[in-house]
Amino acid sequence: MSEGVVPAAVPAARKAPPLFVPTYLTRRPDGLDPRALQYTVVDLETTGTRTAHGDRVCEVAAIRMRADGTVLEEMSTLVHPERPIPAGSRQIHGIDDDMVAEAPRFAEIAGTLLNMMRDTVVVTHNRSFDEEWFGAPSAQYSRTQAF
Repeated sequence: MSEGVVPAAVPAARKAPPLFVPTYLTRRPDGLDPRALQYTVVDLETTGTRTAHGDRVCEVAAIRMRADGTVLEEMSTLVHPERPIPAGSRQIHGIDDDMVAEAPRFAEIAGTLLNMMRDTVVVTHNRSFDEEWFGAPSAQYSRTQAF
């Protein structure tokens, strides 16, 4: 490099906005009225518990509803995890390799699921566990494409 020449700056990678934003529901005048909101209840089954070790989603179920329980939309699908399902996981959820052989990949259903969750309160059994799967590299999708 020539003396006095400054290399061009490399733009910083854009960080995706958080998928889940914690908030508080309240009936106070300055809070959100939970009766006026929509909710998406999501359940995931996985090949294991560690995305960093290559575990993947193998089933997704979600229901979007109003606070009064009226179902607005629902989805349920097996997901091809692109890896064998370990025996220990099969014992927990009963899903085996044959069942997911023709199922869509997570990238194929992620947009539908994320759009279903858009502008709703997302309800899960274990938020920190479930949220990890939406941001995992193994999910192989871009949140920016889904929104």
